Amino acid sequence: MALPLGSDIYRDIYLVNYLNSYCSQGPSNNVYAGPSQVLWSDAVYVRSFIRFHELQPADLLKIARLLHDVYGSFDLAQLALGHVDRQTGSRRQATYLQRLLGLQEGSCDKA
Repeated sequence: MALPLGSDIYRDIYLVNYLNSYCSQGPSNNVYAGPSQVLWSDAVYVRSFIRFHELQPADLLKIARLLHDVYGSFDLAQLALGHVDRQTGSRRQATYLQRLLGLQEGSCDKA
């Protein structure tokens, strides 16, 4: 796997911080409340999820595991598993969602 360029990481960190500071506080009727600012933030570089289809199933499984266990990013973990399913014909995404949500077998099947 190729390492990200410094400019990619900077761009992604800037975007995350901008969105966090812009979106972290909704409308308020408090006239004394100032604009919301991010005082501290952790940035995590994740390979572009738009290009998950370019990765091998073994790499996608590793990414899904890290996203779930380390970062609690369940949405990206299930997305990575969906790409594994498309490449291998497995049902990992549906099984993951069923276990994550505590659903009965067949609840996540597509119509």
